[in-house]
Amino acid sequence: MKGINGITFLEDIKGVDHSYSYFPIFIDASVYGKKRDEIYEELRCRNIYSRRYFYHIISQFPTYQGLPTSTKENLPVASDVAEKVICLPI
Repeated sequence: MKGINGITFLEDIKGVDHSYSYFPIFIDASVYGKKRDEIYEELRCRNIYSRRYFYHIISQFPTYQGLPTSTKENLPVASDVAEKVICLPI
């Protein structure tokens, strides 16, 4: 998938051993042309069971969503990643 515009993934880190239990990719809908959830549904229709990781982030749970610190504006990185990441099966 390297080289597909709008899809990125984490590179290996030298000296770090990974379990490779997940293969997360990040989808930039403005570049790729489809949102993460659209891709999730398309994969599911083909019996490919991916996972929307960090879906929903904890700040969106009813217990926390009313807190002023739980807004997207206060959690821009977490909110952005949560909307873009999908874990592909290995």
